[in-house]
Amino acid sequence: MKYTLIYLFWAFYLVYMLNWFKTTWNFAHPLSKFTSEYLSHPVTKLSYPINPVCKLGNILSWVGAVVLICQGLSLDMYIPRFDRLYCIFVGLAFGLSLMNFNVTVYLLPILIFEIVILKKLLGGEKKLL
Repeated sequence: MKYTLIYLFWAFYLVYMLNWFKTTWNFAHPLSKFTSEYLSHPVTKLSYPINPVCKLGNILSWVGAVVLICQGLSLDMYIPRFDRLYCIFVGLAFGLSLMNFNVTVYLLPILIFEIVILKKLLGGEKKLL
């Protein structure tokens, strides 16, 4: 049950940061400017707090939250097949986050935690925490 609670926390963190967190800091690079409605995010200096995440990031945060909760449940019930799929998910999430460095910065705590957990999972350790 402890993994489910940890991943539930990460799921709430992900949804909050990518949907409702507002800031004037902007890490987006001018070369990452997109004109698409779903990929558009601010790349200039911000004068007032906004959420600098595109609509696609808003939508995918909910998908990511579901995957995080499933990962917590699979660790508590030990469903080994989900481990490999989850590794792919983490890599894909990191790759997509590079389109907007704000998202990459927001995902760093989760990614660092996952690197430690996945290293232990792939190393075959039974006790992760």
